[in-house]
Amino acid sequence: MEQFAFAYSVIERIERAKTTPAVLTEVAHAARHFGLEHFIVAGVPEPGKHLEPYVLMNHWPHGWYERYNNRDYLHVDPVIKKLRTTTLPIKWTDAAYDPSLDKSGHAVMMEAREFSLKNGLSVPIFTLSGDQAAVSFGGPYFEISDADQKALHLIAIYAHNKACSLLARSTVSKTPKLSRRETEILEWIAAGLPSHDIADRLHIAYTTVETHIQRACRKLDASCRTQAVAEAIRAGLIL
Repeated sequence: MEQFAFAYSVIERIERAKTTPAVLTEVAHAARHFGLEHFIVAGVPEPGKHLEPYVLMNHWPHGWYERYNNRDYLHVDPVIKKLRTTTLPIKWTDAAYDPSLDKSGHAVMMEAREFSLKNGLSVPIFTLSGDQAAVSFGGPYFEISDADQKALHLIAIYAHNKACSLLARSTVSKTPKLSRRETEILEWIAAGLPSHDIADRLHIAYTTVETHIQRACRKLDASCRTQAVAEAIRAGLIL
């Protein structure tokens, strides 16, 4: 009962939080209570899409977050593969794989250890729209009871819901308006096409594509096309 009382106190503070950083602070406090130093709250995108635009809160070790994103480890991570098949929280050690057959997955698990992520708990979350998200806690040591796991499960659900709520509120007040062509071009960029190929597909000049990209970047307050795509996804302007 002690862990559930702690969970409820954390949930109450999360519910009162006015900003995403405030929610992050509460979740970080909760994670440390259970001996876990790091966590991440994010959507689980479909194969072929990058993780970064779907991240709601990031408290992963700095170097690991960059490496995980840059190498697209999301799509070979054994824990993510397991998460896609269950509605229950899973310990990372339960994400079974054969190191001799799944060398990419093995690399993810071994490299995570370099950043003090030796074990952890991941909580799958399914939204009303049918999309999947997850909250993952990790650290150098991991001994967790059933009561601890249930308490973290509750905290994860409320943290994700609150982060989504705050993001939606912010998005409504700040969502820029993109033109149909700007939206279309950002969608093609998200699919991995360079400007020349986009110009060919849309039967417009390369310079026209670049002009639309520059306008979209200004509207989204983005410094480059990659950031523009990420901000457009966050704002729900493209899928």
